Amino acid sequence: MSYGLAVTVACGSAFLGGKLSARLARNPNIGKTTKSVVSRVVPWFAVAAAGSFNALAMRYKEGVDGVEIRDHTGEIRGKSRAAGVSVLSQIVATRVVLPIPIILMPPFISDLIRSAGPVGRAIAASAGLGLAVDLAVVAACLWVALPLAIALFPQDATMQAADLEPEFQTLLGSDGKPVTAFTCNKGL
Repeated sequence: MSYGLAVTVACGSAFLGGKLSARLARNPNIGKTTKSVVSRVVPWFAVAAAGSFNALAMRYKEGVDGVEIRDHTGEIRGKSRAAGVSVLSQIVATRVVLPIPIILMPPFISDLIRSAGPVGRAIAASAGLGLAVDLAVVAACLWVALPLAIALFPQDATMQAADLEPEFQTLLGSDGKPVTAFTCNKGL
């Protein structure tokens, strides 16, 4: 079900984005730069939407049933729906940011390189050199930006007790101190 939903959302987003790009391309009042940006954002939007909907379809029960939360001693204190919703929102945010270094950044960086004076013109004129530069840009984006996007939210999510259901706001730890924060495994 989640795979089917993700494919439907991705194809629908790409189709609608393609229609928007085509409409913009025919509009003489829209500048070339705007048309270029929109045509490059469409694939990112389709991938981000598909990843988000896929994650929500696969893990929606975490928002409905909650996720196990632990106190500062590591003891499981119950399941929290509020923590589940928080975790799902972090996962969706990650799925939106994750394709940026892979899909969105490389074309813009390659264009900047090709517009950088005589060296850029030489790169743009040579198919082999242009391909090498494009591969280097994609590799650099994967090596640098992708780990940063994945690390956007830590694996273990921390939530304040005040942000959770009332039954978690007055709990005491095994040491007798009030539990002010809980953690749960967010997953990827």
